[in-house]
Amino acid sequence: VVSVKTGDIHAAATYNNLKKKSGLPAHTHPVFTDLFEPGSTLKPFAVGYALDCNPGVEHAIWDTSPGKMTIQGNPIRDVRNYGKLTTEQVLSKSSNIGMVKIIKSCPRSYSQWLRDTLKVTQRTDIGFPAEPRGQLATARSDDQLSHATLSFGYGVSMSILRLAQYYTALANDGRFVPLRLLKGTKLEKKAPQIFSVQSARKVRKMLVQAVSRT
Repeated sequence: VVSVKTGDIHAAATYNNLKKKSGLPAHTHPVFTDLFEPGSTLKPFAVGYALDCNPGVEHAIWDTSPGKMTIQGNPIRDVRNYGKLTTEQVLSKSSNIGMVKIIKSCPRSYSQWLRDTLKVTQRTDIGFPAEPRGQLATARSDDQLSHATLSFGYGVSMSILRLAQYYTALANDGRFVPLRLLKGTKLEKKAPQIFSVQSARKVRKMLVQAVSRT
């Protein structure tokens, strides 16, 4: 639980059924110390990136038929054949194929944006022991599969803490808020902008549709 305006961490909990004699150090806490591939939870940031780098993305129509595609001999599938989708529908229906096409329409490198702007390979530096750096697969320019899977959140790993920090940026019109574990900790005076105010607001509106009944 994070305050999106201040970056204060109010609570962090996790559950597992590991036995007490698991050998895990006493100071570990999976929210802060474990990495995972975020998958579809990273798609809103790919869409925000795409809206900034290619204005045509907002009103584009993406043909996801027949619900599957093959890249370098590897299948990529949606849950079903969604047919033609708007960008908002690609996000609300979580279409992998739609995401691949959206990211391919961008002239800049999404992988480079993840590294340089989202800083996925860096720590949050909140002061929690054993906080790891995130991981990002290094792909050759001709490795179409790796670039495709990045569009729907695979080939990149981060902590739950880091992902929570990214979502503060959506709530704050694209402003990347530093996190704080201890009250009184001095934060940076100016938080960086990861994408434009307009793109952040558009993505928030799209996410409303992701939890609607329509």
